[in-house]
Parts: sequence; structure tokens; C-alpha cells
Amino acid sequence: MVEFAENDEPDKFVCAAGVLTHYLGDSCQPLHISYLHDGDPERPVTHTFTKGKKEGEEETIPMGQGVHSAYEDAMIFAHRADILAGLKKTPKVKANERVKTGFDAARKTIDLMRNTFDLIPPPNLVQTYIDVGKGGKAATDALWKASGKQTISVMQDGAHLIAVIWESAWEAGRGEENVSSMAALSEDAAMEIVSDPEFVPSVTVDKIGKLLKRE
Repeated sequence: MVEFAENDEPDKFVCAAGVLTHYLGDSCQPLHISYLHDGDPERPVTHTFTKGKKEGEEETIPMGQGVHSAYEDAMIFAHRADILAGLKKTPKVKANERVKTGFDAARKTIDLMRNTFDLIPPPNLVQTYIDVGKGGKAATDALWKASGKQTISVMQDGAHLIAVIWESAWEAGRGEENVSSMAALSEDAAMEIVSDPEFVPSVTVDKIGKLLKRE
């Protein structure tokens, strides 16, 4: 993002910001960053299909499977008005919060993940879902009662960090000076940019290590 600002490539800056948003959005969702993302694999149970082509067949699944969609889809949708109202109260970025390097941005992301785990321990989410004994509204209500306020809080944290890193990259790349003009980016134009496999690709740990040494 810094390079795109420096090189007067605002469309690529925006697309890179969007890719980053996905990663940071996941980082403030406890089931996205845990091995308990859809149940507890260390407590396997036998599930028997009761209908469809597999009726009568059995398979081994993690205890609490279904918690992911119950929490991240059904619960979020059911309480979207409360969540959006909470996100509108996300604190604005202060000048002293901006980061100087990619390492600092990564460290803040790890801190976000740790804080998310502290506020909403994944084992608690899974156990809440298991205790209800079924999905549907009963599970949604139980999950919201147990972690609704905390969910709004971690989403505020995620939104805030996204803003911190966006603003930091723009400032580090001197976007106000280097970007000559900005216009609305169409969906087709954005897709053309991000469909390139070489555009901000995911990298392995050894590659990240080299980047950190360079900084």
C-alpha cells in the first residue's frame, strides 16, 4: 500500500486495502483464528445422516460442529442493527496510533488476535453451542447472550486497526503529495487488478522473515 501511494497508483492502493481488510476482519473473529473454528476436533462424535442420499450413513465430526455458521452468520445477521450501531461508535484514529513499519502493523494484528481470544475464548463459544443442544434461534440467542457485547467490542477493535493501517500506509507513502487524482473504482476495474495472482500474494513464513529483516 505504501508503494502504491508512492507510485501514484490509487486504484491498487484501494484494492490492497480491501485485501488487508479481509485478513484483519478475520483477525477479530475468534472462530476464524482458532482450531475450534467449527467445533472441537479433540472431542469427535459420530453423526448419523437421517435424510438425503447419505441417510443411515455415519461420519465422525467435531463436537459442536455448526457453531461457526450459528455464530458468524445467524447471530450476526439477527443482531446486525445492534452491531452496526456499535460500529458507528468505533473511536477515530489518533496521530500517535499510526504505525511506521509492516512489522509494527503485524504486531498490532497479533495483539488484536490475542485481545479477541481474551474477550471471546473460542472454547466458550463452542461449549455454549453444545449446551443448547440444537441450532436455530435457540443457539443464536444463547450465543448473543454469552458474547454479544464482546462481539461488538472486537469488531470495533478490528475496524479501528483497519483504519490505523490504512491511514499509516497513506501517510508513509505520502499519498497527499504523490497521488495526482482519485476517482471511484468500478467493480470491473477492481476485479481486473485483484485477479492477477501476483497482486499482493500471500507469502510463506520464510518470505515474511526476509521482509522483516529488510525493514
